[in-house]
Amino acid sequence: MLKPLKMNSLKGFFSCKKSCKMEKEVFMILCNFSNTQYHLDWYNGKWQGVNEFVKKNKIDGIELLLHGNEDVSDIPKDLIKGLHLSYFPTWLEFYKGDAYELDFPDDESLIQTFGGNTPESLHKRFKRDFEIAKKLDVEYMVYHVSHVRLKDAFTFEFSYTDKEVLDHTLKIVNDVFKGEGPTLLFENLWWPGLTLEDSDILESFLSQVEYRNVGIMMDVSHLMLKGYLEGCKDGLQYVLDTVDNLGESIQWI
Repeated sequence: MLKPLKMNSLKGFFSCKKSCKMEKEVFMILCNFSNTQYHLDWYNGKWQGVNEFVKKNKIDGIELLLHGNEDVSDIPKDLIKGLHLSYFPTWLEFYKGDAYELDFPDDESLIQTFGGNTPESLHKRFKRDFEIAKKLDVEYMVYHVSHVRLKDAFTFEFSYTDKEVLDHTLKIVNDVFKGEGPTLLFENLWWPGLTLEDSDILESFLSQVEYRNVGIMMDVSHLMLKGYLEGCKDGLQYVLDTVDNLGESIQWI
């Protein structure tokens, strides 16, 4: 199980993650990095340059963000430690077949976002990600569990609940992640979904996930955004209180 601690660095955000396996603790310092040509051009357009950057700065590896490029053949396997799965901030209305035209006015916008114009498009995208994760032999995958409509991001008035988002996430997860594979870590956000505010909802969600190798990636910065806090002191206390309120559910973190 992995515990993230985010911090700023030269080109983006670094993550310090603690991996607990067989009662042995292993600390990894990782750098989030995408496979876009734009980011590769920082290092002369080659993964060898990324590898040299990682070694020079004593980083243990990369948490890879996939952005439309499925070709990972040039990426050194030992460089990638984790895979950040595709993330769609707004998806629930489209997935349920409810009115979604305000967010996605036409088929083109759906295809640009999800790769298709049917709910099955989300399943296909995550299945692709899962296969890439296995091909790269990563230690873990990260799944952001949340949903927010654009207008609701400004009003904070939601017509959907944490449970509703989690219930529909389960439909995707249980169809996509089958058999053996890397650890699947569900990450919290501050929008409806996995907020870590309610241990009963968390336990209910995890108990229904059929993939056996799962856990929680607690993002403390996301957690503090959920708390609407005024400063670092309030933020730290909010994180500690949230962890305390989770009770035995902290075993998943």
